[in-house]
Amino acid sequence: MPTVDRRPIAEKTVFSATPQKKDPKWRALVTDLEELTPDDILALKPDEGDTMRALKVQVSRAANAAGRKDEIEYGVNTDDELEVWLRDKPRQKRGPRKPKEAQ
Repeated sequence: MPTVDRRPIAEKTVFSATPQKKDPKWRALVTDLEELTPDDILALKPDEGDTMRALKVQVSRAANAAGRKDEIEYGVNTDDELEVWLRDKPRQKRGPRKPKEAQ
């Protein structure tokens, strides 16, 4: 059993190697998605060690941060690139359901 010695926080001697967190990988995609026009597509390749699914998640999070969550679509082409483009017609938003009439 290890010995436990309780001390005040002021006596802490260990410092974190990385005091600041790195920006998430998707943060760099936000400006690209904000500037995306209906005439453009983005062709993205996953970084070394990343999967296509991880890249899709990054695009989804970046689109959410750019305020274009419902405006983008993506798909994988034959060169294993993820192509991202704007939807032709934005996704339809549902309103409240109408109450059913009693019979």
